[in-house]
Amino acid sequence: MKKWWMIIFIGCFLITPVLAHAQLDKLLEGLLGKGDEEVGLEQLKVTQLEMVPDPAREGQRIAFRATISNSSRNHVRVVLAVMDRDRVVSPR
Repeated sequence: MKKWWMIIFIGCFLITPVLAHAQLDKLLEGLLGKGDEEVGLEQLKVTQLEMVPDPAREGQRIAFRATISNSSRNHVRVVLAVMDRDRVVSPR
């Protein structure tokens, strides 16, 4: 009988850290937001868009300023592209 209790104790002793580590990973992902959660386009909204100078003349440099609000709890990185008709205009 003592042998069985010792085997059960050692089994629990070996399994507990593995389970604790798995639970800790899930907890940290939830707290830090590093899960598979994605931000949809419906959660991003352009609140302000500016073009300087307005109106622009041909050959003149133009600057754009955009303010985008994010209604989700997740951080997001947005890359904006300026298009002239059907081609992307990129700086330099």
